[in-house]
Formats: sequence, structure tokens, C-alpha cells
Amino acid sequence: LPGTPLPTRSAPRPLSSKKKWRDSRFPAHTTVLATQPKSSEYIGNYLGDTIPIVVRVVNGRITVGANALSFYALDLAYSAQDGTPVEFIRNDAGVVTWIRVGGQGFARKTN
Repeated sequence: LPGTPLPTRSAPRPLSSKKKWRDSRFPAHTTVLATQPKSSEYIGNYLGDTIPIVVRVVNGRITVGANALSFYALDLAYSAQDGTPVEFIRNDAGVVTWIRVGGQGFARKTN
């Protein structure tokens, strides 16, 4: 409404590291799934504007690059190393066709 003062906002607290961000954001309000999803739905190569993303299985864990993922819901995970959020996006047929890493989207490469 015109003339209504805007509420004051305090500045966000600075975080000193990604680990602190991960520890403060994810474990406090998420629970890692007891049974992680089948890797076959996610593994593959994904292409973005700048860099390719490779999703594979290393030592029994689904990884993005060198970062192992911890799923807390179907298609939703975060990097166990640095807390980066990862989302897999499915098409209407239920096939994973995109990955979003830290907010940036990458399309799955088809052969």
C-alpha cells in the first residue's frame, strides 16, 4: 500500500564455509533415505552451457563428479562433501532427462 513503510530486514549471517552451510541447512531438517534410489535411473552424461556433468557409481554410491550424493527424497539429494543441492528432473514418461546442480540445469545426453 502506498505510504506503508517497508519492514526492516537484518543482514544475513555470513557463513565461513560450504561445510558450515551444509551442516546448518541439510542435516537439521532432512533425513537421508535409508534405501538410496537405484543408480541405473540417474547414471549418465549431462550437458550444460559450460561444463559436462558425469553421474556414475563409485564405491556403491551415486556421484556427481567426485562428490557422493545423499538422497533425502526421490530425485532430491545433496553432495555429502560440500552440501551442494542436486535435483534430478523427469519427463512425462518418468525418465530422468535433466539434472540441476546448485541451481544450474544440465540436459541428459542421449546416444
